[in-house]
Amino acid sequence: RSVRDPLAEDFGVLGAEFSRVLAETRRAAGASGAGEVAEAWFHLDRFRLGLCRINAELVLALAVEVDGNLGQARYLIRRKRSAILSEA
Repeated sequence: RSVRDPLAEDFGVLGAEFSRVLAETRRAAGASGAGEVAEAWFHLDRFRLGLCRINAELVLALAVEVDGNLGQARYLIRRKRSAILSEA
């Protein structure tokens, strides 16, 4: 019996589900006066998931292997975010 890869089917569904968690985190941060949430990371058993809010309608999601370089992943997210914003 093979193990199902959570990213093998639709990464978009995974991103959408976790973007709901990001929305709740943003509401909590706003209610507490902590400011805007720019980025959130979820450390799951099988991978790390980073979410970065681009604008009110768009969230950038990145999956990283458990032993992957999170510093490099955060750099890539910031770089891609800047590129997306400059295109808009």
